[in-house]
Amino acid sequence: RTKNIDLAGSSLFLFIISFFIKDGVCDDRIIGGTGAIPHSAPHIVHLDTSTLFCGGSLIDPNWVLSAAHCYYNPLSFNVVLGDHDLSRDEGTEQIIKPSKVIKHPRYDQRTKGYDVMLIKLSKAAVLNQYVGVAELPKAFDEPTVGSTCRICGWGNTQVVGNVYPDVLQCVDLPVVSSSACNDVTSYNGLITESMMCI
Repeated sequence: RTKNIDLAGSSLFLFIISFFIKDGVCDDRIIGGTGAIPHSAPHIVHLDTSTLFCGGSLIDPNWVLSAAHCYYNPLSFNVVLGDHDLSRDEGTEQIIKPSKVIKHPRYDQRTKGYDVMLIKLSKAAVLNQYVGVAELPKAFDEPTVGSTCRICGWGNTQVVGNVYPDVLQCVDLPVVSSSACNDVTSYNGLITESMMCI
C-alpha cells in the first residue's frame, strides 16, 4: 500500500534531511512541484528574514518544526502562517515572532546530519481553515522504500537556473533506499542514518 506522508519542504524533517543535501550544500529546490490548491497544506509556514528564506511546519499551536540550517536569531525574523501567495496579502496570514529556537544538539553544519530545529512561537497560532497542525508519524514509524512523501514549499522549481514561485508548490515523491541514494552516481556516501532520501 502507498503511505502518504505530508512533509514541509519539509513537516518530517527528522526523516527528510537528505532531500536538502547535494555535494555538501543545502538544496532549496522543489523540482516538479505544481501550484498547490490554496491553503490545502495549512501547516506549512515560512520564516521571514531579511536574507534567508526557509519553510517549516506547524506541529502544535505553539511550535514549528524546521531545518537547523535555517537557524536565525529569534529576535530578527517572523514566522508567517496561513500564506499561499507570497506576492500579495491574502488576509489569511498570521505573523508571529518566535520566542525561542532550539537546534538539534547533534546538528552537523558540514554534513547536515540531524538538520532539524524547533521554533517556539511567542503566542499560540489561531487554528482555522488557513492555519493547521501537521500530523506527525508515531515514534519509529519510518516511511518504507517506495512509499510516497509530499513535499511543499516555495523553493526553486528548476534543475538549471533559478525560478522561485510566488505560490506554494507541492510534489509527491517516492522514498528511495539509502543504498541507492549513497551510490557513486547519486549522493556518494553522504546519506547517514539520520537522513532519508526521496
